[in-house]
Amino acid sequence: MIHTKNLKRHYVEGERTVTALDGVDIDVAEGEFVSITGPSGCGKTTLLQLIGALDTPTSGAITVAGIDLSSAKEATRTRFRREEVGIVFQFFNLLPTLTVAENIGLPLRLQGIRGDAIRERVDALLPMVGLADRFTHLPRQLSGGEMQRVAIARALIHPSAFASR
Repeated sequence: MIHTKNLKRHYVEGERTVTALDGVDIDVAEGEFVSITGPSGCGKTTLLQLIGALDTPTSGAITVAGIDLSSAKEATRTRFRREEVGIVFQFFNLLPTLTVAENIGLPLRLQGIRGDAIRERVDALLPMVGLADRFTHLPRQLSGGEMQRVAIARALIHPSAFASR
C-alpha cells in the first residue's frame, strides 16, 4: 500500500540546505495501522506530506496504492489527492461559510458527484463521528473537537475509502 525506498527531502533555506528526510525506507501493507512518532523537527510532517502527494521527494522512491508519486506528473498527483487520500490537517481547514454536511461532502463535489450520492455518504458518516445532530451547523458553532471530527469525516468520504467498509 505504501512503499518508500531511500526517500530523501532537502530544503534550501538561504545559503544552507536542511535535510528533512534522509534515506527513509518503509513498507505499510493494506489494512495495517502505523504510528509515526519522534521529536519535533525529525521529518514526520514531511513524510506525511510526501505520502499524501502534497510535496515531492528530492530523491528516492515513493509508491502509494500502486501510484509512483516520486515521478508522477502534477495532474496525477492532483487526482490522487482528490480521489484516493483523505487528509486531516492540524488546523482542520474547514470552510467557514459551509455547513458541517457541506464541508464533509466537499471532496465529492470536487469530483463531480452530486445530490443523493453525497447525502447518503454524509448521512452515514455523521453518526460514526458523533455529529448526527450537527448536520446544518457552521464551523463557528462547533467546539474544537467537533471541528476535528468534521475534518475526519471529510477525510473518510472518498468513494474508495467508503467502498472498503
